[in-house]
Amino acid sequence: MSLRTYLFVAGGLMVVIGFLGLVEHVTIVPSSSNVGEFTCGTGFVRGPGGQPVEWVDKCDAATSARRMWAYPLLGVGLLIAMAGFVDRDKRKTSGGTARAA
Repeated sequence: MSLRTYLFVAGGLMVVIGFLGLVEHVTIVPSSSNVGEFTCGTGFVRGPGGQPVEWVDKCDAATSARRMWAYPLLGVGLLIAMAGFVDRDKRKTSGGTARAA
């Protein structure tokens, strides 16, 4: 495979993983055992407004941590995938005047 193909594949995987990280629900598990998981929202939007007061800070921290890796992964993946569009092959841009050896 060529370098362009590797760039497309690597960048595309990074974009998909970053996007899924932002779309997937952020959940927290409270320390008390009688309550199950609590959904805090996604990386894009905050969750339901009826959160108990003691979980608001935990939800904010969890969604912030998700955004800290998902947005950069998405952005870097886009840049790497776009780098695959750059054609760096000198033989194609030399005007067709190749010298015979």
